[in-house]
Amino acid sequence: MKHLRKFNENWVSTTTSGEPVEYDYTSKDKIYYGVHDIFVIRDNKRVKVKAKFDTGARTSSIDFSVAKKLGLSDELLDECKNLDSIDIPRNIKKSEQKEVEKLYTLDLKRKFPEVTSVQMSKSSSGFSVRAYVKVKIEYFGKVLETEVNLRDRAGLSCEMLVGLKDMI
Repeated sequence: MKHLRKFNENWVSTTTSGEPVEYDYTSKDKIYYGVHDIFVIRDNKRVKVKAKFDTGARTSSIDFSVAKKLGLSDELLDECKNLDSIDIPRNIKKSEQKEVEKLYTLDLKRKFPEVTSVQMSKSSSGFSVRAYVKVKIEYFGKVLETEVNLRDRAGLSCEMLVGLKDMI
């Protein structure tokens, strides 16, 4: 929950009967969920995308087709496809995970300076390795600078997923 700290003035927690309970985070002005048309901006290129707002996701993700429209190279996207095929054991230690992320980050940043980091993402299907780049996203009249991971979302209903840390 540490990534929610920056939302202190925008989010409230609710409890019942004074006993410790799970926190329910809701926005004071809007509830973000569902699918919305938003804009992704990078290097003065502004691309309209269909985005799914998903509070179950921590970070945001864009499809390779959006990344290409934003000017990212085919070579970088090919490297991202290779990252996605890395087999990571489910029982990897946190220290090993950090070392793998560091090595891949150094390697990819050397080839592609636009890459900010390479991180492992854990899901119900295991770990995946993803490259991140900086972009701006614009929705509901606000612009937010963030990092998104590059992912093949071709088989999914939306070309972007907006994760919890990017919900304003």
